[in-house]
Amino acid sequence: MRRFGPMLVMLVTLFTVVASAQINTGKISGFVTDPSGAFIAGVTVTATNDGTGVVTKAQTSETGEYLLNFLVPGTYHVEAEQSGFQKAVESQVVVNAGGIVRADFPLRVAISCNP
Repeated sequence: MRRFGPMLVMLVTLFTVVASAQINTGKISGFVTDPSGAFIAGVTVTATNDGTGVVTKAQTSETGEYLLNFLVPGTYHVEAEQSGFQKAVESQVVVNAGGIVRADFPLRVAISCNP
C-alpha cells in the first residue's frame, strides 16, 4: 500500500490542475460580405459588453472572417464598419463561457448625398 501513496497524491494533483483549467471566456466570430455576397477584408468589427462597457475589436481577414476572442460572458452589442458601406449592428449577442457565437454581417453600400 505504501508504494501507491505517492501515485495517488500525483493523480489527485493532476486532476486538480486539469479541473482548474476550465474555459471562462467565449468568442464571437463570423464573416462580413458585400451585397453580392463577396467577402470584405479589413472591416473593423467591434463588440461592446453591455454590462461592463469593455470594447473588443478585430479586423476581417482576406477571406472576410473575424474572431473576437477572450470575451467575458455576457450580452454584447456588435458593429461592423467599413468606409463606403453602412454600419451593420447586431444587438443582444449573448456570449457564454466556452462558447462561440456566430454573427455574420452583410454590409450595404453607403448612399452618398453629395451633388
